[in-house]
Amino acid sequence: MSAGLLDCPSLVRRFWPRVVPRMTHAMHKGSCGRIAVVGGSLDYSGAPYFAAISAMHAGADLAYVLCPPEAALAIKAYSPDLCVRPLLSDDAIDECLRVVSSCHAVVIGPGVGDGTEAMRERLLPAVVRHTRECGIPLVVDTSVMAFPAVLARLRAHAAPPPANSGAGTDASPVYLTPNGREILLLAEAAVGADAAQRFTKGDIEAKRAVVAATAQAVRAVVALKGYEDFVVDGWTG
Repeated sequence: MSAGLLDCPSLVRRFWPRVVPRMTHAMHKGSCGRIAVVGGSLDYSGAPYFAAISAMHAGADLAYVLCPPEAALAIKAYSPDLCVRPLLSDDAIDECLRVVSSCHAVVIGPGVGDGTEAMRERLLPAVVRHTRECGIPLVVDTSVMAFPAVLARLRAHAAPPPANSGAGTDASPVYLTPNGREILLLAEAAVGADAAQRFTKGDIEAKRAVVAATAQAVRAVVALKGYEDFVVDGWTG
């Protein structure tokens, strides 16, 4: 058995208290994690379901799916454990933001696809703005970063981390998880037209430099999934 495996119990003991709340008699449903997944569409109802149910499998108490009305019935039919609310519309955006405010973390974008004009220009940017203003950690499905209004709103609210906060940590971190195609679109939008070409034709160091520049441009942690995986903090590079 390797030394790394022998060290696992001590690593778990150090890591466990940071992610698992200490149980008390004062706790109630929701005390150990409330997650909002904002997304879905008529064509893509599976992605928001998997994001929400995965959060529950990881230990979250409550998982809300805030979706367009046309996607709500399909998503609700997948599981009785999820709180599915058809609030992703112009008429219900205020109630959508109220639910977002009550959560400990927000995932935005799964299943949105190309999105309607309202989704691209008003609804998703409003959720990003509200989440950032409330200081709630945000995970962004990188496909929606192709929407200029979403990218602009995210960059507008990229405040520097507080002093002495640690390496790249702030009160409300943003995480992006692009695949090989999405990183090209994101790099081009955030860094410049030649970024995608430098990533495609460069060696591993050139690729990492593009990912780092992209992460710094949007002030987020970028976790690129692919043949070569990169995880880069936008504050530390």
